[in-house]
Amino acid sequence: MSGSFQKAPLVYVTANVRLVEIPELDEADERKLHHAMIRAGLTERRESVSHGFDLNQLHQAMNNPGQPGFKGAKEEVRWGFFGPDSNESLIVDRDNLEYRVTEYGKYENFIRRFSEILEGLKSIEILGYLDTNEITLTYCDAIIPVYGRELKEYFSNKASVLPLDFVSDHQQSDLFQTGQLQVTRVIAPNEKIAVHLEQLPFNSNGKPAKWLTGPVSEPDQRFSMKLQLRDEWLKDRPSGSYFGLLTTQASKIVKTKINALNVEEVFTSSHQVTKETFNEIINRSVCDEDWLYTEAD
Repeated sequence: MSGSFQKAPLVYVTANVRLVEIPELDEADERKLHHAMIRAGLTERRESVSHGFDLNQLHQAMNNPGQPGFKGAKEEVRWGFFGPDSNESLIVDRDNLEYRVTEYGKYENFIRRFSEILEGLKSIEILGYLDTNEITLTYCDAIIPVYGRELKEYFSNKASVLPLDFVSDHQQSDLFQTGQLQVTRVIAPNEKIAVHLEQLPFNSNGKPAKWLTGPVSEPDQRFSMKLQLRDEWLKDRPSGSYFGLLTTQASKIVKTKINALNVEEVFTSSHQVTKETFNEIINRSVCDEDWLYTEAD
């Protein structure tokens, strides 16, 4: 038997393919990339530019200060291609292709959509022959206590899973507190699952001050997306003083060419382990009630 939560806490999902470094695209290939995304329905193109250092060059320059060769800060360019409602996007940087959504129905539809977008990229010859290194599937859930409950009630181990329980004796005197917990399990020679839980205080209005942090944080506001938030999170004052951002992230080493990558096949085990891990973490009796779990027909 399987089912779903009608009021699921899920706010953000990503599927990432990490590659060897993408070579610099010429003007013609950039146009092909943009056109492929337009055909896929991701019509709005945005660009993010940051600066970083080549660590190998920096290390050599520090050890050999009199020798030339260190070029200073390196410009890093990312492209983002967004749908009309900004609820889905594809982010392309020097070694990653990442599909992001904030409106998620069924996994099968999500992964099929990502597969269709990647098929469009294969029309750009230079991308199709790149080697893949790793695939990652990430889910981010906002665990916001409502209906008079406390945050700990939503977890199977209750208070023992909350980061701030380590300093519970001091909570009344501190001006501000936030805490993080992270666990990584290597479940196969080429596969791992990571869980990141951040416990954050509500702001003075009783609302979350931020929604995406930790493994799913996006540094550039230009790549921000519209989140689908439940009515009771926006209209009603949640109960308790804290909420949780729970990120479940499964990664697997996959060595192949983009042209040969079967997205729907390689992500299957990652989806299964993220689903099992999430269900082990939450308190099903409470979550089934508050999030309105229903069995599939």
